[in-house]
Amino acid sequence: MKVVIAPDSFKGSLTAIEAAESIKKGILKAADWEMLLIPLADGGEGTSSVVAASLGAKSVKIKALDALGGEISAEYFMADEVAVMEMSAASGIILIPRDKLNPLKASTYGT
Repeated sequence: MKVVIAPDSFKGSLTAIEAAESIKKGILKAADWEMLLIPLADGGEGTSSVVAASLGAKSVKIKALDALGGEISAEYFMADEVAVMEMSAASGIILIPRDKLNPLKASTYGT
């Protein structure tokens, strides 16, 4: 039997790649099937890591500004002359504490 595992991320808990690996581990406990992992993304958070994995891109860590202007460590990916960036890596709502969310003060300048 051949199984295709193609999950999106589980927001706030698992990336699409981690979800695919976890599903694979679970299936292997029940059966020794051949598995093809194809992590997916819907264009939101996690998309850059899925695209980077398919390109064999390398992670690049940089300092950036979050949506409220605070300094953070962000990541993008490079494969040859292709850069893969995700706006949420610097300007994502998930990076802002819930009590500080304010669309009137937020910006994507850091990206």
